Amino acid sequence: MSVALKNVLVVDDEPLFVRSLADGLKSAGERDGFVVRTVTNGNDAILAMQSEPFDLVLTDLRMAGVDGFQLISWMISNKKAIPVVVMTAMPSIEARLQLRDSGVFTVLQKPVDLADVHKCIVTELGARRARVEGLAVSAFLQLVSMERVSCILTIRSGAKVGHMGICLLYTSDAADERSSV
Repeated sequence: MSVALKNVLVVDDEPLFVRSLADGLKSAGERDGFVVRTVTNGNDAILAMQSEPFDLVLTDLRMAGVDGFQLISWMISNKKAIPVVVMTAMPSIEARLQLRDSGVFTVLQKPVDLADVHKCIVTELGARRARVEGLAVSAFLQLVSMERVSCILTIRSGAKVGHMGICLLYTSDAADERSSV
């Protein structure tokens, strides 16, 4: 039985950069279960996402035409479940805040190290993601506690967006209780 490969889309307006990144990640992707597809602008990224499924998008911010911010905005409206990693040369404080408010928490500073990109892809693809709507906060927290997981919540109310991290800590009493069962 073969495992389906995860699809990673890399978006950057520097053709040599995306080609070298794709070539550099090819063997690691075969080993770790992902394939890299590249495009050189935001418009082609949108067309690619409309025609095939992707599990992760890595994008530059500054591109002609549809830039990284516009691409992320389109994804929020149309492909909300796909995680995004940003690669940029000089992320300003304002850009980082805007990215955080859009739900993008991972920013790789250019020039990127191939090993860092690979690690980031594996981490992002390995993260469990879920969308829950219309559930009471108390019920959600109970589920998180039962599953013994930590998570980051993105909370939206109208135009306002907030983020909350939940990290569960267990005392030695809980460990003793589990080991006695």
